Amino acid sequence: MRAVIEVKRIDLWSLFKVGFLVYAAIGLIGGLFYAAILFVAGGLGEFLFEEEASGIGFFGGALGVVLVPVLGFVYGAIGSVVIVIVGALFNLAVRVGGGLRFDIDTPSSPGGGPQTESGAPVAQLDRASDYGSEG
Repeated sequence: MRAVIEVKRIDLWSLFKVGFLVYAAIGLIGGLFYAAILFVAGGLGEFLFEEEASGIGFFGGALGVVLVPVLGFVYGAIGSVVIVIVGALFNLAVRVGGGLRFDIDTPSSPGGGPQTESGAPVAQLDRASDYGSEG
């Protein structure tokens, strides 16, 4: 059985929340990466330039610890704003050119609707309120 799903609008608030969480996680991973580099560079700097750069290891370590949450938040904020702008552009394009269609092959059920792998019918979403938003 073939089903056609048409996306006519993306809720920008939910897109912002999901985008922030995803990009904040990526930013935290990047922050950990930079923190590790600064720890190594700080220790290496103290080892190589003993008297000329005393305290650089502490500075590099402290900066690395601060970078982890800061990069997570900044990357999450910037990434979520960019993804909301892209979502708004998508909503404008869909208004002008029509919805984005997906053709999905689903196994047919005795009731005529899609099924799960166990054979149970899948609930159908018919109204916008079923998606958690009005409109």
